[in-house]
Amino acid sequence: AACPQRTHGTARELVLAAIAAGDGDSVPQGLLDRAGLTRDGRDAAGELLDRATVAAGVPEEFRRVEPDRSRNDRLMADPPRGAWCYGDVGRSKTGHACAWLRGWLEANPHGTALYATEDSMLGEVKGAFDRRDLDAEAVLARYVAADLLVLDDMGKARLSAWGISQVFRVIDGRWAARRPTVFTSQHGLAEWGEVAALSGAETAKACVSRVFGSCDLVRFDGVDERIGHVR
Repeated sequence: AACPQRTHGTARELVLAAIAAGDGDSVPQGLLDRAGLTRDGRDAAGELLDRATVAAGVPEEFRRVEPDRSRNDRLMADPPRGAWCYGDVGRSKTGHACAWLRGWLEANPHGTALYATEDSMLGEVKGAFDRRDLDAEAVLARYVAADLLVLDDMGKARLSAWGISQVFRVIDGRWAARRPTVFTSQHGLAEWGEVAALSGAETAKACVSRVFGSCDLVRFDGVDERIGHVR
């Protein structure tokens, strides 16, 4: 009696993976019927969105935030406009950025989105270079190539000269390819540039110029929502 349940689960996994990869048209009708899904996946849109959110690296705390499509007209413009989200601690910058990411994924189910903090991105790249991986450049290229990138906590840690050079490579590559990026930071863009300039003045200036030319500046005010929830 358990076999049909396992078969159904396996079929569903196979079909969902195919639809998520944009290969729904190649799925046999019999497999679709066993999975209980339609070829375009419209009856599993929420499940596919959650899978894409996990694949993007969104932290567990923000994986089920309500998708917000309100910035799609900016993120999907020609040329696209990203966002530099800034404000004090606890102003829901990350939550909004992840909601925008999920809203973008809803509208672009076969697009690639990535989430990382500035520190985790640099840690991944440095780890690859330290191991002398043959594909170390591919690690950095993944952040450049994503259709949408959310880069969280900009300026939270002091950058080294190497660090600011890698941040520039990502910003410059995305700017040149016209791919939107959503940044979050406790610093306004100019203030972040001043902090980053301590690690490389000319590189920081180039970063600020490209971000300013491709992103809206979005200020988050209000109270610390984390502390407010405790009261």
